[in-house]
Amino acid sequence: ERPPLAEYQKRIGVNQFNRAREMTEKRRRNSAILDEALGRSDKVTVFTEGVDVYWNYQYHVVDLGDQMDHVFDFMFSKGFHVMKENVWDCTAYGFPGSEHAHCPIARSRNSGLLRLPNNSFLPEKTMFKIADALLTALH
Repeated sequence: ERPPLAEYQKRIGVNQFNRAREMTEKRRRNSAILDEALGRSDKVTVFTEGVDVYWNYQYHVVDLGDQMDHVFDFMFSKGFHVMKENVWDCTAYGFPGSEHAHCPIARSRNSGLLRLPNNSFLPEKTMFKIADALLTALH
């Protein structure tokens, strides 16, 4: 149904594939900055990676409880593209294996979860700004 990929599309795809590990490591470093800064607040729950998990940190999600809507509005007003993470419950879609997944975060915390920017092209300076803005919103 689709036309074949153009040569430039193939080159971009191969380049991105070859850089996948590098980009993941950068997102992991960005997440470590956010976790350290935000983990000092008793109003933010940061999530830790399971022992047998290698998370790609495509998204960086924190739990803000009943402060999420306020922080969401504040962050947007400061120019940060954040997203409410209450869009779906992984147990409700019947994915293969989901009958064995307890998904405790999705079941109990979705309404307080906020997705923070975590692109591999974001410099450390920006990650500190994101953390600072979020902490300012909570005070």
